[in-house]
Amino acid sequence: MVKFATIMNMDCKERIIKVAEEEFPGSTVVFDDNAGSTVRFRIDDSSGRTLSRAFPHYDPTEIDDWSDEKLRSVIRITCGF
Repeated sequence: MVKFATIMNMDCKERIIKVAEEEFPGSTVVFDDNAGSTVRFRIDDSSGRTLSRAFPHYDPTEIDDWSDEKLRSVIRITCGF
């Protein structure tokens, strides 16, 4: 079941990585593989310091509906900006 969820969320995860890298160059997105069918992640800066102040759970279909600007806004808010 987790394998299927990971495959299903791949495009969503790729978008999160792309937008996080644009917003915070050199950052790393770490996904929670135990989040079930939701997407949960944190963002670490290039030195390994965690930027995210919250680790929310999102439904992948919710993220799919967001524009890149909306996703960027969510990522910035999650990181306290």
